[in-house]
Amino acid sequence: QLSNIQDAAAVFTTGFNKATLTSAVLDFIRGNDGGGTGRAWRLGPIINSTPAITEGPLEFTLGTLPSHASFEQTYKDRTKLVWVGSNDGMLHAFKLETGQEVLALIPPNLLAMQVDLYNNYTANPVKNPVGQPQMPGSQKYGVAGSPRYADVYFGSPTNDYRTVMLVSQGPGGNLLAGLDITSVVTGDTNASDPKVLWTKTGDTLAGLYKTWSTPAMAATSSSGTSATWTCIAGGGFDASSTGSSQKVPRAFTFDPTNGGNTSAKVLGSDTTNSYVGNQAFSDTVIYSMTADAYYPDNLADLALQPDLKGIIWFLPKTGFTPSVGINVSSKAGQVQPLYYPPAVSGFTASGTKVDIYAFGSGTFYEKDQDITGQDVGKTGYFVPSLFIVTKGQNTTAASIDEILQIKIQDLFRPNADGTPSSYHLGRRSQLSAPPALFTPVSGSGSPVALFLVYDPDSDKCGGTSYIVKITLDIVGGKPSAKSTSVYEAGEGAASGFAIAGTAVIVARSGVGEGKKASLGKVPGLNPTQGLASPTPVWWRELK
Repeated sequence: QLSNIQDAAAVFTTGFNKATLTSAVLDFIRGNDGGGTGRAWRLGPIINSTPAITEGPLEFTLGTLPSHASFEQTYKDRTKLVWVGSNDGMLHAFKLETGQEVLALIPPNLLAMQVDLYNNYTANPVKNPVGQPQMPGSQKYGVAGSPRYADVYFGSPTNDYRTVMLVSQGPGGNLLAGLDITSVVTGDTNASDPKVLWTKTGDTLAGLYKTWSTPAMAATSSSGTSATWTCIAGGGFDASSTGSSQKVPRAFTFDPTNGGNTSAKVLGSDTTNSYVGNQAFSDTVIYSMTADAYYPDNLADLALQPDLKGIIWFLPKTGFTPSVGINVSSKAGQVQPLYYPPAVSGFTASGTKVDIYAFGSGTFYEKDQDITGQDVGKTGYFVPSLFIVTKGQNTTAASIDEILQIKIQDLFRPNADGTPSSYHLGRRSQLSAPPALFTPVSGSGSPVALFLVYDPDSDKCGGTSYIVKITLDIVGGKPSAKSTSVYEAGEGAASGFAIAGTAVIVARSGVGEGKKASLGKVPGLNPTQGLASPTPVWWRELK
């Protein structure tokens, strides 16, 4: 309804003239050309937003929280939805089985963007079919963050569970929001529209910048029929923090039910020069240190926030006061900026209980040449690395001898038959996605870490992506590489990977004019099971 959108703009968007949200712009928002005729392309580009799938509630089995049984029963047949952000400025929800769009939400701070997209579209509908500028460097970002959700217990007066989704915007804006999405599809039991529980922006919360850091939440305490959930997020990307003018980043904790009890956590005091400005840029992680596996009713007792100085800050649930948990820059002898969150799991090896962390430094997507494009002859250049770290459960920091460092440039490219060649990965090879970590719950067997790496200097004109597989030995609580293998994952920079059965599936961009994005299986990596070839059930390609 146009009046409602205009009212939202007037109330929530500082300095925005609601009169610019004309009937033509509203028609464009609905997927038309401004005059009532549907556009050939409607869905905007999906960048930096990993989808989330909501369905029937997961079963709570540990008995650590107030009973979840009635909530599980009420919503057991809840319609399966895929939620994802897009640079059309919307958070979309699609039915999992059919791809039918159910709803799209526009955060208030992205309303003005709709006018810009409409103006770009009308200037050249053929070249700008969704209103985005033609050059990738001029991309207008919208909901460029990944939605996360959990069933959260609400206390008095309702004393029940609700499904809460956290929304961030990445480079699209400085907004964080909490939505009640318990049931949003007409025909479901107790169906209702999504409800905005709270919003936070950098205009009202000092130290919150573009919300690159996807927030995390979990239950952190429980007593009888009451329980507390905690949400924690890094402060995001502060453009004023540069290599020569460092600012100290922050993380924030708050109540995911109402956005209240906000507390800012200052991550150290280091303002010395570095390759790039320090940021609480990476996604946040929160977990139970003593759990052997993920369960939805684990009681989390430690949050992790990496920064661009090579530190993973530990924030224990008692006050969430930050301390240096892991410092890989000290191990490497140079600053190791951490752009991606660590994969974490508990593990018991020969009776020794440890937490394992798998992560890496650098990212191919960094624009600063000090990270991605040093001259070959330059000394002291950044050397991106993969790290495996272990620490004793319930300990507050990891020592240097518990950090395994593998320099990416020391790894060998594979031959066509998968055997190692005599050629190393290029010096500029870096991560292009977060890692994955697999540990046997039984404690029998070896943990395995997977990393997605892109080498722009391979023998292919578009560069080559690789999966690095590290099989671990944990002896005396310390990690070592039992074996390290490199598998080719296709030409170009793969944007992410997932596991289907025991096959590893990568998302590939099209390389060359007219080429399309695709999903592909990594040959030779866990080939005995899984899908022979991934076949999409449905596909939404900008239209």
